[in-house]
Amino acid sequence: MISTTSKYGIKSVCYLARQPESRFVPIREISDELDIPFQYLTKLLQRLQQGGIIDSRRGNTGGVSLAVSPNEITLAGILHVLEPGFEQTSCILHDSSCPQNGQCPFCRYWNEMEQSMHDLLRNTSIDWITKQENDPVESSNGFGEGSDKKN
Repeated sequence: MISTTSKYGIKSVCYLARQPESRFVPIREISDELDIPFQYLTKLLQRLQQGGIIDSRRGNTGGVSLAVSPNEITLAGILHVLEPGFEQTSCILHDSSCPQNGQCPFCRYWNEMEQSMHDLLRNTSIDWITKQENDPVESSNGFGEGSDKKN
């Protein structure tokens, strides 16, 4: 449903969220730890930097770190940077807009499902995801039912 680029981007941001706040992580480390091709990762991280999600620093102590707190970064925010237009909806039965002009019952149902998915992405922070990785009881259903995804 989402591209390999976005999957790698989310994994990379989660990796950075688990690091001490002031640490700039070498890109080679992220590449090796997450098994992401180095050149691919470098280009992906440049896009995340341009989108204001990460900071970078050159030199011996250089690397990348989060530009903002992990609780301010959402899955939707990452997808906006890496998948421009990801929230644009269209009928999955047709290549463009539905020829039935909103009268198609399937399109209405599909739009409701897409809206629910986009709401989930907008309300799921990187902070929440990394906390779920560390608490298998809380994340048993994959979404920590009953927990606040923003904090």
